[in-house]
Amino acid sequence: MTFPDNSYGRLAGLANAPIVQAAQWKDEDVATFTNPEPIGSGLLVLDRIQPKSAVFDVRDDYWQGDSAVDRVEMVAFSPETFKLQLAGGDLEWSGAAWPTAQQEFDATDPENHKSFVVPHGGAESLVLASNKAPFDDVHMRRAIAFAIDVPALAELSGLPVPSPCGFTASRYADSVLIDECAGGATREVDVQAAQDELAAAGWSVDDGLLVKGDQSIRLTFAYPVSWTSAEPIYRDIKAQLQENLGIDLQLLTPPGDQYDAAVEEAHGALRFTSGAAGMLDVFRWMGSPGNFGGWEDARSVDLVERMSAVDPASDEYIELGMDLQRIVYEDVPYIPTVGGNWSVLINSSRWSGWPTDPVSAEYLASPYVAPSATMIMLDLQPK
Repeated sequence: MTFPDNSYGRLAGLANAPIVQAAQWKDEDVATFTNPEPIGSGLLVLDRIQPKSAVFDVRDDYWQGDSAVDRVEMVAFSPETFKLQLAGGDLEWSGAAWPTAQQEFDATDPENHKSFVVPHGGAESLVLASNKAPFDDVHMRRAIAFAIDVPALAELSGLPVPSPCGFTASRYADSVLIDECAGGATREVDVQAAQDELAAAGWSVDDGLLVKGDQSIRLTFAYPVSWTSAEPIYRDIKAQLQENLGIDLQLLTPPGDQYDAAVEEAHGALRFTSGAAGMLDVFRWMGSPGNFGGWEDARSVDLVERMSAVDPASDEYIELGMDLQRIVYEDVPYIPTVGGNWSVLINSSRWSGWPTDPVSAEYLASPYVAPSATMIMLDLQPK
């Protein structure tokens, strides 16, 4: 494969690229061809879609080998029911967040019930809508950053504390981080600094509302109701902003299919700023037009473009990454709230071969990471 220019930053995207036999497309114009008989190269083939699940057959001619699994059902679950389904064996593998799983799931059947969290290097972040008031002013964004006690959020959730630049310390060496984000650094909550930044932005708080001249804003943040680990985090953010700035925060908690519409309405929203594929993975969105934070910054665009074109092992890549860290730290397009992670929940009552030790496992045991999920299903054996 040949790119027209240096394209190191695109290589991570190949991890989930489909592999399709040339015979299926070599005689067609791949730019316009729509196959009347769609194919896929994955381990699973769709059998049928039901009201609350999708059922897949497992190929018996998969190019990487055979699987002892012959059928997979992907089930729609709710925060209220998935724990019972896992404990009862109706669900066997999940990536849903369950902060208290070790006490409530693992302990009930230590031999078969396994849960663990694998940090991906980035963060779950509060991305601020910097293209509209009040967060079109850097002072207002800094005010919120100074008013949120991030270590308290991490303690509440049981997840790692991210740096103010959005990295999990266990995945990134201090040598690639700016001083303000190295050595396990956090942005300390500073109520006076938050109030000073609020005043510098020209806003005041009256009866919980942000007020500037004739403008009055009820600050609104959004997170999807299905993201069960987010609920206590955002409830605590609401309490902290009330205590430290007097802001009466409104929380929007739509179902997943309505989340994007809620984000458009809100002034900030929960998003992953992932770091799984290297430092550029954290910042890539900042250089994309029409990004989910409304972040429009020529410096970010230039740095992301340049970073995408250089070797990730080079000093230049690290220097460009540090420049982007500086923008995040000083201009606050988003606020890292807790360390980003993959949650893994396994009921192994019926199958052996699960990679239940995240330290020694060759594959990440998340059903949401397609290449790893495929390799795991190839290794499973019935008990």
